[in-house]
Amino acid sequence: MQSLKAQKSFIFMVVMVITFMLSLWLLTRVWLLIFASILMAVFILSLVSGLRNLPVVGKWLQHIPHGVMVALVLLLIFAVFTGFVTLFGQELLAQLEEMKTALPAAVERVEEYVAQTPYMNQISDWLEQNERFNPLQDAISKAMAFMPSLLSGVMGGLSNFMIIMLLGIFLAISPSIYVNSFIALIPPAKRDKGRYLFNQTYKALRQWLLGQFVVMLFVGVCTSVALWWMDIPFALAMGFISFLLDFIPVLGPWIAAIPIILIAILFTPDMVLWVIVMMIIVQQLESYVIAPLIQQKLVNLPPVALLISQVVMGSLTGFLGIALATPLAVTFIVWVQVLYIKFTLGDYKVRILGQNIQDMLEDEYAKPSKVDKESVYQDDDSTQQSNDNTATQ
Repeated sequence: MQSLKAQKSFIFMVVMVITFMLSLWLLTRVWLLIFASILMAVFILSLVSGLRNLPVVGKWLQHIPHGVMVALVLLLIFAVFTGFVTLFGQELLAQLEEMKTALPAAVERVEEYVAQTPYMNQISDWLEQNERFNPLQDAISKAMAFMPSLLSGVMGGLSNFMIIMLLGIFLAISPSIYVNSFIALIPPAKRDKGRYLFNQTYKALRQWLLGQFVVMLFVGVCTSVALWWMDIPFALAMGFISFLLDFIPVLGPWIAAIPIILIAILFTPDMVLWVIVMMIIVQQLESYVIAPLIQQKLVNLPPVALLISQVVMGSLTGFLGIALATPLAVTFIVWVQVLYIKFTLGDYKVRILGQNIQDMLEDEYAKPSKVDKESVYQDDDSTQQSNDNTATQ
């Protein structure tokens, strides 16, 4: 009887896994929207937790029901959004509309310049004669034609954003219902470990979102202020685009640089060099000052892992996959560290992504009694020294 029950359970799990894998293949965009909604819920819950940990009013907010706190956070988000729209919304929309027509003209000017330059003509002829370099030429032309569609996507993606926002709000109002429903699918003996996996994933995503938002805000504000100070047109719109695209580490800043340079070529060609210098300075400050300060206390991801995840997701799912590649990589790394390294291999010394030393020593599944605390601190010192050497290089 017990064997028959185990066989039925195994068959059911196999069917569920096959169905899930097929849905991932056939409904990839839907699953990406669901994951984006989970990120939105994590963001809202992080704000709720932040309000309850405020120095003065935090102790009073501890007794307020969770649903009321979520409503309070949404009111604060709405107030900030309304204030931004009131101050900059009309000008921002006008600049984005003008940029949609200005960028094709900038692309035409670049093509005219290339056609009039002898050396560029020779390079173009050489590329045409060498078929193996044709993909490079195709990639360049596609990148030049991509920017107007990117602006249209920024303005036309409001429907997806509304779906993500609504689903994220519902998830944030009662997260325990959805987590418990998923945990119920796990065998009873493993449910504590399943809940631990969810908690560690939530903490890592929360810390990554917080750090990334700070970096995005820095890049967007610095870009807008610098372009405005240099009298470059559409400074607010280009700062807004830089803010959004910086959500994509590594590739995002390079994509955002394309419209900035094109606009400078079209309207202020004498300032192109200074615009490039400005972007390099902002990116260097982001890479070597702001990001390391944030990542020391939050989530530090290797650049190679970021690039691989973006290339893979971009080839499979397009721009939405590129945008969500990094948080998906965070989730994947945490799941590998918890499910494989910790629970399968039994390496309880592993520090989960986003954990500090104190978190690790207080971790219920780190078995602090069996962990050599001195070795943990030595590992942390060596890791920090390695990161410092990398940053210095």
